[in-house]
Amino acid sequence: MTDASNDFLWHVGIVGAGRMGMSIFDYIFTAGLRITWVAGSPEKADELRKKADKMLKRLFKQGIKSADEVQKLDESIFITDDYSELAGADVIIEAVAENAEIKKTVLTKIFKAAQSSAIVATNSASIMPSELSEADIDARRFFGLHFFFPVEATGVAELISNEAFTAQNLKKAGNFARDIGLLTVNQDETNAFLLSALAMPMAGEAFLLAKRVGFKLANKIASSELLPYGPFYLFDQAGVDATIESCRRCYGRDLLGGRDRYSQLLCFMKLMADSAAEGDGRPSKFLNGAFEYPHDLEAWRRQEIFSLDSELDDENHESLRKRFFELLLGAFLRATQNNLVEPDLLNEAWKRIAGAVKGPLECVYEGNLPDFKARV
Repeated sequence: MTDASNDFLWHVGIVGAGRMGMSIFDYIFTAGLRITWVAGSPEKADELRKKADKMLKRLFKQGIKSADEVQKLDESIFITDDYSELAGADVIIEAVAENAEIKKTVLTKIFKAAQSSAIVATNSASIMPSELSEADIDARRFFGLHFFFPVEATGVAELISNEAFTAQNLKKAGNFARDIGLLTVNQDETNAFLLSALAMPMAGEAFLLAKRVGFKLANKIASSELLPYGPFYLFDQAGVDATIESCRRCYGRDLLGGRDRYSQLLCFMKLMADSAAEGDGRPSKFLNGAFEYPHDLEAWRRQEIFSLDSELDDENHESLRKRFFELLLGAFLRATQNNLVEPDLLNEAWKRIAGAVKGPLECVYEGNLPDFKARV
């Protein structure tokens, strides 16, 4: 049972109107929920209302929903800039910028408005729930829910408990995830954001290769059956800003060991952040051509670490592709051997996130890699 009215399984609040807030809305839009969506201004709320209206009209025009069903959906959505409208929500998802100070301000407003039985999630790719404890919040009702973008395509999230989050509220969060068809990888703060950390060692070496050949070719070489679209495609899905913050925090925690393998990724991220701070700005994506020639970044070019001295040819490409594939596989295998995640859950979650046909452990145990486990 929930605190929602009889007409709806859950009353969900969403706070934030950026790409992630919109993606979460898109995911739960037709799930039979009551939704209160809070934007940062009246103007933004009007913009979101127009977006929702277009989606409703499209559902009817394409024959996906009847006129009565569309009307019911329309009546289930309330878009506003007034936090007090969250008072009836069972679950509230904060989805503002990946910045701890901004989140603290927003969370204080959310908890002030929320009913005492509501659970509140912060959507973050790297910020622990405990890091936000300075906000005026009730930690017993507060948890992390790291959705993977685009949510409507992946349907995956990491559910992160803090020490104070009660067992009853954890069960409530799990029931909510189940009811909206969300695959969750449950974690605490010792193994939080594992799914992001798994790709970091391989991605660090992909950045080293990009230093030599540019991001588009490096992305192609680093792609595999585990990562069919390549690492930089995944980073572009998350967004450059979120990737910078996630990389910085993953590097600091070094959850899987091997921090040296992605030191160059962090170096490049820092240069990008410093450049933006100086007013040069930075593009929002790696694969749109803006970073095609990374040697333009003089400080990065001076780092003489890349070990491939010969010219890149097809043979080199295959050797590098195998190396990237095995780096990724090795990270997955270490995570399961260290009991950081359940193997079958990891397989399914990664397939959804990366768009892969096979999961990582399927590749190890079903593929032609008889000695791989021993070598790792």
